[in-house]
Amino acid sequence: QSELMSVNERLQTSKISNTKLQKEMEELAFSAQDKESRINDTIEALKSELVKAKTNLDKSDAKLSRVRKESSGRNGQLKSALLSLDEMMKYIENMREENDEVVASLEGDLERAIKMKHDA
Repeated sequence: QSELMSVNERLQTSKISNTKLQKEMEELAFSAQDKESRINDTIEALKSELVKAKTNLDKSDAKLSRVRKESSGRNGQLKSALLSLDEMMKYIENMREENDEVVASLEGDLERAIKMKHDA
């Protein structure tokens, strides 16, 4: 009978221990589910942020592409304007040289006319 009581005590101790373990397992399972839920919420929030970031990046890329095209067009216009300005400067320089020649010729004519007047 004493052996039976000893087995009964061990059985009760085992039952209490099993109950405690069961309770701990339930608490751990609840804690794990709570953490999983928070992780899933975080993942969804990150996915949403990633979608927004990709959208903004796509918009920025499109804007950059448009600005590059506009810049390229403006660069072409600027080069064309600079070439025209270069041609205008050459024309002005040629006209100045021609005018200098005409002025020199007129000065020569004037000096000859003055000399002829003095000589006469």
